[in-house]
Amino acid sequence: MLHAVFGSLSRSRWVARLLFRFDLPSLPPGGHYFDVTTLALLKASRLIPAGASVLDLGTGSAALIALSLWRRGCRVEAVEIDAGVADEAERCIRRQGAHLPLRRANLLEGAPSDTEFLLFNPPYVPTAVAERRGLPDAYRSQWDGGPDGTRVIAAFLDALEAHDGCPTAFLGINGRHVPRARVEALVAERPGLRLEDVVSERLLGVQVFVLSSGRSDPVSPAATAAGAAEGSE
Repeated sequence: MLHAVFGSLSRSRWVARLLFRFDLPSLPPGGHYFDVTTLALLKASRLIPAGASVLDLGTGSAALIALSLWRRGCRVEAVEIDAGVADEAERCIRRQGAHLPLRRANLLEGAPSDTEFLLFNPPYVPTAVAERRGLPDAYRSQWDGGPDGTRVIAAFLDALEAHDGCPTAFLGINGRHVPRARVEALVAERPGLRLEDVVSERLLGVQVFVLSSGRSDPVSPAATAAGAAEGSE
Protein backbone atom coordinates (compact mmCIF):
# COMPACT_ATOMS: atom_id res chain seq x y z
CA MET A 1 0.00 0.00 0.00
CA LEU A 2 2.79 2.43 0.98
CA HIS A 3 4.66 1.71 -2.27
CA ALA A 4 1.51 2.43 -4.27
CA VAL A 5 0.84 5.73 -2.48
CA PHE A 6 4.40 7.00 -2.81
CA GLY A 7 4.57 5.79 -6.40
CA SER A 8 1.52 7.85 -7.23
CA LEU A 9 2.99 10.94 -5.56
CA SER A 10 6.34 10.53 -7.34
CA ARG A 11 4.57 10.53 -10.72
CA SER A 12 2.49 13.63 -9.96
CA ARG A 13 3.55 16.74 -11.85
CA TRP A 14 1.71 18.88 -9.30
CA VAL A 15 3.49 17.28 -6.32
CA ALA A 16 6.90 17.61 -8.00
CA ARG A 17 6.28 21.28 -8.79
CA LEU A 18 5.12 21.90 -5.21
CA LEU A 19 8.17 20.19 -3.65
CA PHE A 20 10.90 21.43 -5.98
CA ARG A 21 9.51 24.70 -7.38
CA PHE A 22 10.30 23.89 -11.00
CA ASP A 23 7.79 24.15 -13.85
CA LEU A 24 8.22 20.55 -14.96
CA PRO A 25 6.67 19.06 -18.11
CA SER A 26 4.49 15.97 -18.10
CA LEU A 27 6.33 12.66 -18.30
CA PRO A 28 5.37 9.62 -20.39
CA PRO A 29 3.38 6.82 -18.72
CA GLY A 30 5.56 4.93 -16.24
CA GLY A 31 7.91 7.85 -15.67
CA HIS A 32 8.46 9.41 -12.26
CA TYR A 33 9.93 12.71 -11.12
CA PHE A 34 11.61 11.58 -7.91
CA ASP A 35 11.89 8.82 -5.31
CA VAL A 36 12.81 8.72 -1.62
CA THR A 37 16.52 8.67 -2.44
CA THR A 38 16.17 11.81 -4.56
CA LEU A 39 14.82 13.59 -1.49
CA ALA A 40 17.68 12.36 0.73
CA LEU A 41 20.35 13.33 -1.80
CA LEU A 42 18.85 16.77 -2.27
CA LYS A 43 19.08 17.31 1.48
CA ALA A 44 22.69 16.09 1.58
CA SER A 45 23.59 18.29 -1.39
CA ARG A 46 23.16 21.38 0.80
CA LEU A 47 26.74 20.70 1.92
CA ILE A 48 28.02 21.43 -1.58
CA PRO A 49 29.14 25.07 -1.89
CA ALA A 50 27.99 27.37 -4.67
CA GLY A 51 30.43 27.39 -7.57
CA ALA A 52 31.56 23.78 -7.02
CA SER A 53 31.99 21.42 -9.97
CA VAL A 54 29.41 18.64 -9.64
CA LEU A 55 28.30 15.55 -11.57
CA ASP A 56 24.76 14.26 -11.12
CA LEU A 57 25.03 10.63 -12.19
CA GLY A 58 21.88 8.87 -13.34
CA THR A 59 20.12 12.21 -13.40
CA GLY A 60 16.70 10.66 -14.10
CA SER A 61 13.68 11.86 -16.03
CA ALA A 62 13.39 15.27 -14.34
CA ALA A 63 17.08 15.99 -13.56
CA LEU A 64 15.88 17.44 -10.23
CA ILE A 65 19.18 17.17 -8.35
CA ALA A 66 21.13 18.70 -11.22
CA LEU A 67 18.60 21.53 -11.60
CA SER A 68 18.55 22.22 -7.86
CA LEU A 69 22.34 22.52 -7.75
CA TRP A 70 22.35 24.67 -10.88
CA ARG A 71 19.84 26.99 -9.23
CA ARG A 72 22.23 27.30 -6.27
CA GLY A 73 25.08 28.39 -8.54
CA CYS A 74 27.03 25.14 -8.89
CA ARG A 75 28.72 24.14 -12.14
CA VAL A 76 26.70 21.01 -12.85
CA GLU A 77 26.79 18.33 -15.51
CA ALA A 78 24.04 15.73 -15.63
CA VAL A 79 24.88 12.19 -16.73
CA GLU A 80 22.37 9.61 -17.95
CA ILE A 81 22.87 6.26 -19.70
CA ASP A 82 19.29 5.60 -20.87
CA ALA A 83 18.50 7.42 -24.13
CA GLY A 84 14.78 7.80 -23.46
CA VAL A 85 15.31 9.05 -19.90
CA ALA A 86 18.00 11.44 -21.15
CA ASP A 87 15.53 12.90 -23.68
CA GLU A 88 13.02 13.50 -20.87
CA ALA A 89 15.69 15.09 -18.68
CA GLU A 90 16.73 17.42 -21.49
CA ARG A 91 13.12 18.59 -21.88
CA CYS A 92 13.00 19.41 -18.17
CA ILE A 93 16.34 21.25 -18.33
CA ARG A 94 15.32 23.30 -21.39
CA ARG A 95 12.02 24.22 -19.77
CA GLN A 96 13.92 25.92 -16.93
CA GLY A 97 16.25 27.74 -19.33
CA ALA A 98 19.12 26.11 -17.47
CA HIS A 99 22.68 26.25 -18.78
CA LEU A 100 23.29 22.68 -17.75
CA PRO A 101 24.91 20.09 -20.05
CA LEU A 102 23.68 16.51 -20.12
CA ARG A 103 26.15 13.81 -21.12
CA ARG A 104 24.94 10.39 -22.24
CA ALA A 105 27.38 8.02 -20.59
CA ASN A 106 27.70 5.18 -18.12
CA LEU A 107 28.83 6.05 -14.60
CA LEU A 108 32.11 8.01 -14.72
CA GLU A 109 32.89 7.54 -18.41
CA GLY A 110 34.44 10.81 -19.60
CA ALA A 111 34.10 12.44 -16.19
CA PRO A 112 36.48 15.42 -15.82
CA SER A 113 39.36 14.82 -13.44
CA ASP A 114 38.70 18.14 -11.69
CA THR A 115 35.18 17.18 -10.59
CA GLU A 116 34.81 18.15 -6.93
CA PHE A 117 31.56 16.39 -6.01
CA LEU A 118 29.30 13.78 -7.47
CA LEU A 119 25.89 12.46 -6.50
CA PHE A 120 24.42 9.13 -7.51
CA ASN A 121 21.00 7.60 -6.98
CA PRO A 122 21.68 4.17 -8.50
CA PRO A 123 19.25 1.42 -9.42
CA TYR A 124 19.20 -0.75 -6.30
CA VAL A 125 15.93 -2.69 -6.36
CA PRO A 126 16.58 -6.46 -6.63
CA THR A 127 15.28 -7.66 -9.99
CA ALA A 128 12.79 -10.17 -8.63
CA VAL A 129 11.37 -7.65 -6.13
CA ALA A 130 10.87 -5.05 -8.83
CA GLU A 131 9.23 -7.50 -11.20
CA ARG A 132 6.80 -8.58 -8.47
CA ARG A 133 5.91 -4.93 -7.91
CA GLY A 134 5.36 -4.46 -11.63
CA LEU A 135 7.91 -1.70 -12.15
CA PRO A 136 7.88 -0.61 -15.81
CA ASP A 137 10.35 -2.39 -18.08
CA ALA A 138 10.82 0.80 -20.11
CA TYR A 139 12.54 2.32 -17.06
CA ARG A 140 14.54 -0.76 -16.07
CA SER A 141 17.79 1.22 -16.09
CA GLN A 142 16.42 3.28 -13.20
CA TRP A 143 15.46 0.43 -10.87
CA ASP A 144 17.13 -2.87 -11.78
CA GLY A 145 19.97 -3.47 -9.32
CA GLY A 146 20.50 -7.11 -10.27
CA PRO A 147 19.80 -10.20 -8.13
CA ASP A 148 20.60 -8.59 -4.76
CA GLY A 149 20.38 -4.91 -5.71
CA THR A 150 24.15 -4.26 -5.64
CA ARG A 151 25.20 -4.76 -9.27
CA VAL A 152 25.33 -1.08 -10.22
CA ILE A 153 26.49 0.00 -6.76
CA ALA A 154 29.55 -2.26 -7.06
CA ALA A 155 30.27 -1.02 -10.59
CA PHE A 156 30.06 2.58 -9.41
CA LEU A 157 32.47 1.94 -6.52
CA ASP A 158 34.94 0.35 -8.96
CA ALA A 159 34.65 3.38 -11.25
CA LEU A 160 35.11 5.82 -8.37
CA GLU A 161 38.18 3.98 -7.11
CA ALA A 162 39.72 4.02 -10.60
CA HIS A 163 38.84 7.65 -11.41
CA ASP A 164 41.81 9.97 -12.02
CA GLY A 165 40.31 12.75 -9.95
CA CYS A 166 39.40 12.86 -6.28
CA PRO A 167 35.78 13.91 -5.90
CA THR A 168 33.70 13.56 -2.78
CA ALA A 169 30.80 11.25 -3.63
CA PHE A 170 27.31 11.15 -2.17
CA LEU A 171 25.77 7.73 -2.80
CA GLY A 172 22.10 7.37 -1.88
CA ILE A 173 20.69 3.91 -1.16
CA ASN A 174 17.28 2.79 0.06
CA GLY A 175 18.14 0.55 3.01
CA ARG A 176 14.93 -1.41 2.57
CA HIS A 177 16.46 -2.89 -0.59
CA VAL A 178 20.21 -2.89 0.18
CA PRO A 179 21.11 -2.80 3.89
CA ARG A 180 23.68 -0.34 5.18
CA ALA A 181 26.01 -3.15 6.27
CA ARG A 182 26.09 -4.55 2.73
CA VAL A 183 27.11 -1.19 1.25
CA GLU A 184 29.76 -0.69 3.92
CA ALA A 185 31.17 -4.13 3.12
CA LEU A 186 31.37 -3.26 -0.59
CA VAL A 187 33.28 -0.07 0.22
CA ALA A 188 35.63 -1.93 2.58
CA GLU A 189 36.54 -4.33 -0.24
CA ARG A 190 38.03 -1.38 -2.19
CA PRO A 191 41.20 -0.10 -0.49
CA GLY A 192 41.28 3.02 -2.65
CA LEU A 193 38.04 4.33 -1.12
CA ARG A 194 37.19 5.78 2.27
CA LEU A 195 33.75 5.88 3.87
CA GLU A 196 33.73 9.30 5.53
CA ASP A 197 30.20 9.36 6.88
CA VAL A 198 26.73 7.85 6.60
CA VAL A 199 23.73 10.15 6.93
CA SER A 200 20.60 8.16 7.75
CA GLU A 201 17.16 9.48 6.88
CA ARG A 202 15.09 7.21 9.10
CA LEU A 203 11.73 8.49 7.94
CA LEU A 204 12.62 7.82 4.30
CA GLY A 205 14.56 4.61 5.01
CA VAL A 206 17.53 5.95 3.04
CA GLN A 207 21.25 6.21 3.80
CA VAL A 208 23.54 8.68 2.05
CA PHE A 209 27.11 7.36 2.03
CA VAL A 210 29.80 10.05 1.84
CA LEU A 211 32.81 8.58 0.06
CA SER A 212 36.25 9.75 -0.96
CA SER A 213 39.32 8.31 -2.57
CA GLY A 214 42.61 8.12 -0.73
CA ARG A 215 43.71 11.21 -2.65
CA SER A 216 40.82 13.51 -1.80
CA ASP A 217 40.07 16.09 0.85
CA PRO A 218 36.47 15.18 1.61
CA VAL A 219 33.61 16.98 3.27
CA SER A 220 34.11 16.37 6.99
CA PRO A 221 31.78 13.96 8.77
CA ALA A 222 31.04 16.65 11.35
CA ALA A 223 29.92 19.06 8.65
CA THR A 224 27.79 16.35 7.10
CA ALA A 225 26.05 15.63 10.40
CA ALA A 226 25.53 19.33 11.07
CA GLY A 227 24.00 19.82 7.64
CA ALA A 228 21.69 16.86 8.11
CA ALA A 229 20.55 18.15 11.49
CA GLU A 230 19.89 21.61 10.08
CA GLY A 231 17.85 20.14 7.23
CA SER A 232 15.67 18.13 9.62
CA GLU A 233 14.56 21.11 11.68
